[in-house]
Amino acid sequence: MISGIEAASTKARRAAAAGDWTTVRALSREIISRRRQDAEGYFLLGLAERGLGRQSPAERAFSRAVGLGPDRYDASVELARVCMASHRYGEAVALLDSAAAGLAGSPLYLDMAATIYVNVGLPEKAWPLCLRANELQPGVGSLRANLAACAVFVGEIDAAIRIYRSLLADYPQNQKYHYELSRLVRATDDAHISAMEAVLDAPGRNAGNDVLLRYALGKECEDLGRWDEAFDWYRTAGDEAKSTAAYDVRSDVRLIEAIMTTCSRGWLRNAAPQSRSTRVEKTPVFVVGLPRTGTTLTERILSCHSHIESAGESFLLQEAIRRAS
Repeated sequence: MISGIEAASTKARRAAAAGDWTTVRALSREIISRRRQDAEGYFLLGLAERGLGRQSPAERAFSRAVGLGPDRYDASVELARVCMASHRYGEAVALLDSAAAGLAGSPLYLDMAATIYVNVGLPEKAWPLCLRANELQPGVGSLRANLAACAVFVGEIDAAIRIYRSLLADYPQNQKYHYELSRLVRATDDAHISAMEAVLDAPGRNAGNDVLLRYALGKECEDLGRWDEAFDWYRTAGDEAKSTAAYDVRSDVRLIEAIMTTCSRGWLRNAAPQSRSTRVEKTPVFVVGLPRTGTTLTERILSCHSHIESAGESFLLQEAIRRAS
């Protein structure tokens, strides 16, 4: 016989799947009122609060669930996601590391944990989780797409290309898959260009945001040396991106001016402490530039030197500079 708490939990999970967060919240509170030391009620409450856009209450609820049920890997991963959203990356990684052993049987939370690892700059930890998620639940588009994205980060480019091609065989209208494939493969003919143009010209298609597809077309025309076509695709992509984004160049100008003022030579010197053992000064080297101007190649050449360690293309630096400025 199913207990009242189990029945409430089942109803709450069904409501969560439907995005009915008000019902989830009510049922979670009912569970907590009946069994205050049960992690399930707090876990469901955390889902509801997060779904309602209430991050602080969600964090408290997930923290309580982890405290009551240290083996609740789902609560640990959900709490890690909240920590990541608050830019507390160290806490997020510690939670994921502690939950790793329990994740092996859950494609959902394997994939979620992998996404967090990638977002905090640790794709090597995400890779085995993505592989395991796809082993458990093969053929799921979202899991395959995340596996392909992670493959790029860990250097498994051939695997990523195979996955994106298989995804396009199943989802030929998906702009993101076309875009990602165009970034990984240098076009030698116009086969993929024709496929992407067919997406734009499909009968009955509702024209929407085609920015990614237009950028992909520009890149492949550029590969083929069709410069005028490439320029036209890039121009229309930029125009469409500008028309759909609430972008104000003045905010970027203010940020750049703040960075120039704050991140001075002295600031950089203080940010690069000397090694305690060798007293050799560690000087940061920043490689910056517009897309497709050789920055990645420059970074890879520099990182081949035995005294240089590359941090890759890290969004963490961008956020740190924004906050410092």
